[in-house]
Amino acid sequence: MAAPYSDHYAVVLRILRYLKGTMFHGLHFSSKSSLILRAFSDADWVGDLTGTRSTTGYSFFLRDSLISWHSKKQSLTTRSSTEVEYRALADTTQELLWLRWLLADMGALQTLPTSLWCDNKSAIQIAHNDVFHERTKHIEIDCHFVRQHVGKTIKLLSISSIDQPADIFTKAHLPSRFQYLHPYLQSPFSDDAYISFRLSKKKKVAEEYRLVPDTLYLTINYIDRYLSGNLMDRQRLQLLGVACMMISSKYEEICAPQVEEFCYITDNTYFKDEVLQMESSVLNFLKFEMTAPTSRCFLRRFVRAAQGVNEVPSMQLECLASYISELSLLEYNMLCYAPSLVAASAIFLARFVLVPSKKPWNSTLRHYTRYQPSDLSECVKALHTLVCECPNSSLPAIREKYSQHKYKFVAKKHCPRSIPVEYFENISS
Repeated sequence: MAAPYSDHYAVVLRILRYLKGTMFHGLHFSSKSSLILRAFSDADWVGDLTGTRSTTGYSFFLRDSLISWHSKKQSLTTRSSTEVEYRALADTTQELLWLRWLLADMGALQTLPTSLWCDNKSAIQIAHNDVFHERTKHIEIDCHFVRQHVGKTIKLLSISSIDQPADIFTKAHLPSRFQYLHPYLQSPFSDDAYISFRLSKKKKVAEEYRLVPDTLYLTINYIDRYLSGNLMDRQRLQLLGVACMMISSKYEEICAPQVEEFCYITDNTYFKDEVLQMESSVLNFLKFEMTAPTSRCFLRRFVRAAQGVNEVPSMQLECLASYISELSLLEYNMLCYAPSLVAASAIFLARFVLVPSKKPWNSTLRHYTRYQPSDLSECVKALHTLVCECPNSSLPAIREKYSQHKYKFVAKKHCPRSIPVEYFENISS
């Protein structure tokens, strides 16, 4: 404070700009949220540009609500990233014990060990295994009290570095990374939201590896079918998604990515044997029934029928219908509709968006889809809601994909806020 430099002034300006840009941000505390405590711990090794110390960051949630967070430089300089992560675990455990005591005092007793997520597997292994003690004598004894509470008051779990919400407290991030992590602070534990987030990640992977769209649709089909008959810990959902994508790639792609590449996709959170074991589990549960009708299959046929009318540019209609169809993959409630119904509804809505003044359905589409407009009404309205809410979604992968030139910028097209009721009237033969 006595002798500030230009670097300090630049930091102050950065803080002021951030405060100005986030004046209307806030924390949501839901009355429906359960009082289950969860924690995330992270550390940035030697991330301080003005010194050699590392930064500890952690966050605590009561189910969906962020209640405590911390970001502070560690007091000592360390030569090991594992040691830095373990010190962060120690600080997090200390805060966790105090919060458990506070909640118990308020009547919200935590009967089960609190889940604590860390993205460093070596630190987790040290906490679980006494054999590592001989190799970790340089870690001070006070840090080892983490091990005393493992299995009793805390449950250590692994999380990918990419998806670590506590990472936002350890260092400055680029805007894209910050916007990626920001939604985690609002509601990282909603089951439907978490599954949707993981599916959004699969879409980014499919785009990066140039996989055909059918691979993505089959991947999500396998995930849905497997979860319909198997209970699974949330931290293993990523493993399930990767295994299902590997299976669908082998089924659809000419040159499918190797298993090592799928391990890389998870930031090496899972090893090759784990991915192969999950693949075996999925195949056995599905009884090797890999062929499945998806909305993509029906969409391909329905688009040709719609393009025969020559009322709208064919490429635009195809891209817009595909965009709408892929949005349905992220929404759990869309599972109640048949794939053919979703595809037909996507065509209906795409034609309406492109030409709002004209009825989107006709006798040709009724003949080829076997659906009357009244049959599509409920599904079209659900898809319409998804399209209207997409610009404000915390899962931007699909919108970003279809905002590109090669997809005719269809995600940027204006969607009317309502659909005339008369558009759902049946067409006579």
